[in-house]
Amino acid sequence: MSTTPDTPILQEGDKGPAVLRLQGRLHDLGYLKSKPDGFFGTITDDAVTDFQEARKLAADGVVGPATWAALQPPAKAVPPAAKPATGPSFANWLVNIAKRDVGKVESPRNNQGAWIKRFWPSTSYPDGYSNREPYCAAAMAFWLDTVGDELAKAGLLESLTGMNAEQFEKWRCKSAGAWAWQAWAKKAKGVTVLPDSATPQKGDIVVFDFSHIGLVTGVPAKGRVATIEANTGPAGERDGDGCWEKNRPQEVARCFLRFNFA
Repeated sequence: MSTTPDTPILQEGDKGPAVLRLQGRLHDLGYLKSKPDGFFGTITDDAVTDFQEARKLAADGVVGPATWAALQPPAKAVPPAAKPATGPSFANWLVNIAKRDVGKVESPRNNQGAWIKRFWPSTSYPDGYSNREPYCAAAMAFWLDTVGDELAKAGLLESLTGMNAEQFEKWRCKSAGAWAWQAWAKKAKGVTVLPDSATPQKGDIVVFDFSHIGLVTGVPAKGRVATIEANTGPAGERDGDGCWEKNRPQEVARCFLRFNFA
């Protein structure tokens, strides 16, 4: 950057509008604590030197082209053009399928009920229902199985996932164990394993620290995650009597699994 009338070489003892602009920028960046007054005194010199040292410039207190260039605010990024409206997304379809089970409760006993029984054929452990096993991951397997079936019938499966029905069936996770979903996702095409600190998105699968699994529906507040979970209760408990929408602290998440589909 070359010097101009607006960005002349400045040093201690100078004064005027250019000094005022310099001080304003240093003040905005936190280097100048006093109010800009248009005079390049000792306080301004110290602020300039501190700024130059932080930016690995020659810390001589002289504001030349290199220092002026470093003081310029970054150019505003041009927002990407809005994407044209498209049909239903994989994430929305999956969440809508899971919502159909919200509010259903076990009957007549723990881990039993016709709506729960239909989960287990979608897993690699079909005897899980008769053995009254926990069913949070079985529900997830069923929801994923169902989204594949419904997208295929709608003629959308290949366009959204790049797989036909047979390929999708081989690809999807069939585990009835929550933590096994993380291991599946590490090898599965089109799935990214994100750390517990990541910002979750609607349609992500959340694997919890306490061997439980749910489907993300949103982020209600910083550090919180809204979910649909089976084999849980309506409050904050780990286990429960049905399928409920939950609002949990993100700190209990082990990881998030994100489908890289449209």
